[in-house]
Amino acid sequence: MRILFYFRTHFDDPSNIGVINKCRAIVSGFNAAGAASDTLFFSQRGLEKSGEELPVRSWPHRKRSLSHIALYYFLADRWLVQNIDFQAYSHFYIRHFPTHPAFLNLLKTAKKQHPQLKILVEFPTWPYDKESRGWMDKMIALPDRFYRKSLYRYTDHVLHYGIEPSIMGIPAIPVSNGIDWQHIPVRATTPAPENTLRIIAAGNWNTWHGLDRIMEGIKLYQRNKGGTTIHLNIVGNGPAIPALKKRTVELQLEQVVQFHPPSTGDVLSQLFDHADIAVGVLGLHRKGLSIASPLKHREYCARGIPFIMAGKDSDFAADWPYALNLPEDDSPVDMATVLAFVQQFKKEDVGKMRQFAERHLGWEVKIKAISNRYFKPVHPSI
Repeated sequence: MRILFYFRTHFDDPSNIGVINKCRAIVSGFNAAGAASDTLFFSQRGLEKSGEELPVRSWPHRKRSLSHIALYYFLADRWLVQNIDFQAYSHFYIRHFPTHPAFLNLLKTAKKQHPQLKILVEFPTWPYDKESRGWMDKMIALPDRFYRKSLYRYTDHVLHYGIEPSIMGIPAIPVSNGIDWQHIPVRATTPAPENTLRIIAAGNWNTWHGLDRIMEGIKLYQRNKGGTTIHLNIVGNGPAIPALKKRTVELQLEQVVQFHPPSTGDVLSQLFDHADIAVGVLGLHRKGLSIASPLKHREYCARGIPFIMAGKDSDFAADWPYALNLPEDDSPVDMATVLAFVQQFKKEDVGKMRQFAERHLGWEVKIKAISNRYFKPVHPSI
C-alpha cells in the first residue's frame, strides 16, 4: 500500500519536538511493514511534501502568525485539493485538529477522486475539548466543534488512544503510542549523593501533566522535616511553565526546583544519567480522562528509569514493577512513598526496562499489529 501522511503540525516549532519524532516514527513503522509513503508537514517555509517545499505561499509562516493561520485554514487544503493525485495512494492518514470547511472539502475531494481510498484520522486525545485553555486555542476550537460532526461522511476509521469502539459515528481503531527506541539511549546511572533524591520531568508541559502535585509534595515533605533533600529538574517548555515557575517561588522551592529549556541528545541524556526517577502524567483527570498513552512513559522505559504516573496506561499493567501509580486526584505526591519505591529499584532493572521497551513499545510492533488486523496485506504500491 502507499500512504499519504498529513501531519497538521508545525515542523519548526521547538515545542513540537516530541510530536515530530512520533510522526516520523509512525511513518517508519508503516514503511517497515512494507508500505511506501509521502509526508506533508507545515513548516517555517509553508507546506512541505516529503521535505520538498511546495508552492503554496510567498511569506514566512511562524507558528500562530496571521500568515500561518491563513495557510492552515485556507491555502494549504485548497492547494492539496487542486494538486494531489489521490489515486496514487491507498490510504490517507491525517493527524487531526481542527476540522474546518477547507479541510472537510479536502476529504470530500479525496474520496470523490478515489472512492476506494481509505481515510484514517488520528485523534492524539479524545475527548480533547478541555485541552483548549487560552483565548486563541478556544477560538481555534470553536469551528471544530461544529464541523467535526461531518467527519463521519468521509472517514473510514479513527485511530485513538482510548477504549471507545467508535467516535462521532466513525469506527475506532484502538492504538497505544510507540517509540523509536533505537534512537533513545539507555541511561548511565550515577549514584546520588547521600540522602538525596533526584527527580526529572521532561516534556512539553501543560496543566494536565500535574507537575504541581510534585511541587506540593516536596513542600509538604519539607514541612514534615523529611531527612532527604529532593531535587526536581523540569526540562522543556509548554503552557504550564509560567504557572509552575510562579508556584516554585510561592512554595519557596527555588533551591531545589530547576527549569531547563527543551533539550535533546547528550544534554538530555546527562540529565537522565543524574536522575533517580522520572515524572509521567499525573493529571489526566483534569481533562476528563482515566486512560492514556503518553510518549514520555515509553521514553522513560526505553531509557531505563522508573517513573511516576496516575491513571491507566494500556502498555503498563497495574502491577508493572517499574512505575509507581498514584491516586487520580490533585493531592500532593507522597514523597516518602516515592523514596521507598526508588530504594527498591536495582541497577539491573535498567536493562529489564530497556528489554521491555524493545519487545513491546516500538512503532514497528504497534504498526504491525494494526496492519495485520485492519489493513489488507501490504504491497509496495497499489
